[in-house]
Amino acid sequence: MDSLFDDDQDEVGSEIEAYCPSPRCKADTNHTVISMYEDEIRRVQCQVCGDVHAYRKPRGDVVEATEEVVARRKLSRKPTWEEAMAQVTEQELASCRPYSIRDTYEEMDVVSHPKFGTGFVTELLPDNKVEITFKDERRVLVHNRSDLATKMPDLAEMPAPRDVKKRKRRKKGPSELAARLLGERTEGSPVEMDPETTAAKLAAAQRAAEEKRLLAMQIAATGGGLDEAELTPAQRRERRRLEKEAERERKRQEREADKTRKAAEREADKARKAAERDKLLAQKQKERERAKLQQEKDRERKRLQAEKDRAKRQAQVERDRARAQAQKERDKQRAAAERDRARQKAEAERERARQAAERDRAKVQAQRERERAQAQKERERAQADKERERARAAAERDRAKAQVQKERERAAAQKERERAAAQKERERAAAQKERERAAAQKERERAAAQKERERAAAQKERERAAAQKVRERAAAEKERERKKKAAAAAAKKKAAGSAGKKKAAGKKPKARPRRR
Repeated sequence: MDSLFDDDQDEVGSEIEAYCPSPRCKADTNHTVISMYEDEIRRVQCQVCGDVHAYRKPRGDVVEATEEVVARRKLSRKPTWEEAMAQVTEQELASCRPYSIRDTYEEMDVVSHPKFGTGFVTELLPDNKVEITFKDERRVLVHNRSDLATKMPDLAEMPAPRDVKKRKRRKKGPSELAARLLGERTEGSPVEMDPETTAAKLAAAQRAAEEKRLLAMQIAATGGGLDEAELTPAQRRERRRLEKEAERERKRQEREADKTRKAAEREADKARKAAERDKLLAQKQKERERAKLQQEKDRERKRLQAEKDRAKRQAQVERDRARAQAQKERDKQRAAAERDRARQKAEAERERARQAAERDRAKVQAQRERERAQAQKERERAQADKERERARAAAERDRAKAQVQKERERAAAQKERERAAAQKERERAAAQKERERAAAQKERERAAAQKERERAAAQKERERAAAQKVRERAAAEKERERKKKAAAAAAKKKAAGSAGKKKAAGKKPKARPRRR
């Protein structure tokens, strides 16, 4: 089951990167798998040019090895244009090659470009590219690309044949110019350029390049201006090679024209199918828009209902808050009333005590003259009673204060309990809502996973059915072949038996004469 969910599994119709050998691509592009045998990819179709061909691995797989080979041929440090022109010889300028995308260059070849001037090859790059150092800067150009001749006719002249010594020189190791440059840098001597010498060398290089270009043009033609006897063997071989290459180019152009026509037909077919798909997509889009509009209406209705429910809950919360606030106010008023009653009671007690004291003083004043000794005792007794009354009044005030403080604490405790109950109710509602949201999310994930498993199982069943059908077809084909061979063998055997019987019948022995 794990292989069903493997994203890297290739199958018919899937996309894969491969090398396209078509002249229009000749590079690594995306392809569509057309046919497979078990796990092996057989035929693919390029998504860029539409060419159907056998599967080829991407060239990018061997880039590292190519880069390692090329890296071994690089110079330790690339020389500048002035250093190279100071070390180049007249013979190397005479063998200067005109730049052409058909020609093949090697490291430290002197090249004459019609636009950039004279330069020399400093590095061979992958994908038929070279780095050439000109006077202004280094540039990366292509070489050995005859397939680009139709696209770049100005730079696609037939190259002149190389000198025999030039063609047979060793390819391994640096050239003579590179060795001279390397030796010069090792010695550490500065490069001094003479302007007149440089100008003369450039003029000689341009003349040599022009001569080679004219020679290439003459050889590319029907041989006008040169007889067969005047050519060297190398030039004759080069002419024959160029004629064969021209014939191949003509056939390739014919193939290109045929492929262009087929591509146009495919494009027309694709456009027709695309129009049909667009029409079908437009219908599906309308259906989706209608479904989306219905969904929007449902969502709006649900949103309005949710807002109503939220408003109801908010009103209930406001009512609860107002009720709690009213209860709080009532408790506060009750506490204030209790304090007022206690204060009034204390004042009444003080007033009664004052009045009693006044009466006592009047009695004492009346009795003072009659009984001084008794008055003194009465005053002492009154003073004691006063002290006791004061102590009782103070105790009453303390009890009133304690009662008020107790009522205050009871009201605060009641308020705290109500606040805790409201907070607990809010937390319970939030927890319930979170559990419902988590349950809905879990249900959606389970439905998506179930749908994915069903899709994978259906895909596996289709692949098993297709494989079974292919095996049954192969078995039927083998059975037909076996029956055909058996019938042919039986027919052959029967024909051989009939021929033997006829031959035996033709050779009957003669009748012997009877003895008398």
